[in-house]
Amino acid sequence: MIVTSCAGSKMRTVNAILRLIFFFLLLCIGLMIAGGMRLLCGENWHGRHYGARIKLGWMRGAAKILGLQIKIHGFPPKNNALWVANHISWLDAVAISAIHPISFIAKADVRNWPIVGLLAQLSGTLFLNRSKRRDVASCLSNARALLASEVGVAFFPEATTTDGRTLHTFKPSLFAAAIPDHPVQAIAMRYHTARDGRHYAPFIGDDKFIAHLWKVLKAPGGTHVDVSFCAPIFGADRKILANRTETQIRALLSIQSSFRIEFATAPNAAHAASEF
Repeated sequence: MIVTSCAGSKMRTVNAILRLIFFFLLLCIGLMIAGGMRLLCGENWHGRHYGARIKLGWMRGAAKILGLQIKIHGFPPKNNALWVANHISWLDAVAISAIHPISFIAKADVRNWPIVGLLAQLSGTLFLNRSKRRDVASCLSNARALLASEVGVAFFPEATTTDGRTLHTFKPSLFAAAIPDHPVQAIAMRYHTARDGRHYAPFIGDDKFIAHLWKVLKAPGGTHVDVSFCAPIFGADRKILANRTETQIRALLSIQSSFRIEFATAPNAAHAASEF
């Protein structure tokens, strides 16, 4: 039994090393493609039809290498929307982008991540320093412009990560990016693993990217993520939008709030489920 266990551990390590190599190769290929497309087609290449298809294919490749097994509940919006989700890990962005090509609003620190930060910048990520009002205003303006040109935008209104068992109060400021006739789409993220029941996805506090990436690559049976789409919301004040989307996600994740009165908005049931 001990010999079998050691052999299994060695095989997982070898497999993780190979996937790590493939992941960094994919990052380098992504840099070359994104850089070349930006030079040839301009800064907003990712918002065009062919650019969106390239991003979607690349993100699905990344999700496969990382061992993400994504199950969709409910129905993603057909029209481009302002997407908001609870935040557990950097894997959230990979899982969501593997479903639909979308531009994210990310904290300014991500820009400094090796390779990943540059790739995100070349691929249309909007970086935000919440401590600077001018930066927030510029980010909102850019987000509205993307939505108006039928490019979806996503952000994490908790402005931090959790272990998935709690939910922080949604900050309303970025909901001001919502524009008329475009839905605000709440998404509930939940992770689990197939074999040992441990939770590998959370990227919290002082976690380092490379160390966390290695942990994810070694996860036995891969990392399963449920992405649940709530009923879309249209045309409301930013504070109401923050409150309603938080309520929707709390309901789907069965996370109770004991300190605020919520607006009653029934979440969309999991009418459909699909995997890729």
